Amino acid sequence: MPASTLLTAILDTAAGIGCFERIQKFLVAAAWEDPRIDTKKPAPSSEPMPPSQADTSIDLKQLHSAPRISPRPNQPAIVVRGLNARPSPTAELAITDIDLQIQASRTTILISPLRSGKSTLMRAILGELAFDSGDISVSSANMAYCSQTPWILNTTIQQNICGLRTDSTIDEEWYHSVLHACALDPDLLSLSGGDQTVPGSRGITLSGSQRQRIALARAVYAKPEIVLLDDVLSALDSNTATLIFERLLGPNGIFQKLKTTVVLISYSTRHFHIADHIVILSKDDKIARQGSFEELREQEGYVKNLVLGTEESNAEMRSTVKVAQGKKLPIKGVTANDVSDRSNS
Repeated sequence: MPASTLLTAILDTAAGIGCFERIQKFLVAAAWEDPRIDTKKPAPSSEPMPPSQADTSIDLKQLHSAPRISPRPNQPAIVVRGLNARPSPTAELAITDIDLQIQASRTTILISPLRSGKSTLMRAILGELAFDSGDISVSSANMAYCSQTPWILNTTIQQNICGLRTDSTIDEEWYHSVLHACALDPDLLSLSGGDQTVPGSRGITLSGSQRQRIALARAVYAKPEIVLLDDVLSALDSNTATLIFERLLGPNGIFQKLKTTVVLISYSTRHFHIADHIVILSKDDKIARQGSFEELREQEGYVKNLVLGTEESNAEMRSTVKVAQGKKLPIKGVTANDVSDRSNS
């Protein structure tokens, strides 16, 4: 017994020293400064309103018949000028001379070959990455971000989505809307604990698809003004990805109802037709082309070949969505009052 205790103590001591080293590395690191320019800073006395304080809501099935709220014209949510950035201080430049303007309440898709700087651009827009030169202006700091590797806490699924709050402060109607939009309903029914299931460290008991959808649901539940999605649909099967894309980003999806500005990294062209703006990065880390789907489809060369065959993919997607719509459950969605509440927060 003493020998066993001694061996255990050695392991615990080594783990403790490692924790102290990480804490020390964090404490002595340089202070973080947001390099972006916030073009719409809130008043000092304003306090963010939690999602649970939304006044009214409508049935999600009505989203397909409700008129789309027109975005504010000619108002950019994100402006990037002459940006040069690298993923780490010692790495090579990942993006060079990027000039980009993303309009508010629109959906923008970024697509390019592998390792062409899309994730670096996302992190720079998020404010988590210092850049060599250029500047970034954002209309709101109320952002949500989903990376390629989902971040899952070792707590209940509900708290992973809604935050570490008590049940009394959770907007149940909006919460169930988010579960449905992210296609989590059948997964929770298959779990013995439902949304009170604890997924373990880094979500070890969940599949990659489930972890990604939980992270996406957390972003949707927060009702942000700007959403950055870094290839979040890659871990999902095609049918599930199509359902989520339609329920969130479709013409009558939740993001459209909330007038949310969405920036999506994707390696697929099948959803190009839904995007208001498409940006294609080249292998030399610059913007090769940008414009609407119709504009890019008419251009000759690389861009036209890239979007070739999208019509066939769209037909398949519409078929999948039509079947799913006949099976969906009636749950609550969003109204213009929710948008007003968020803009006042």
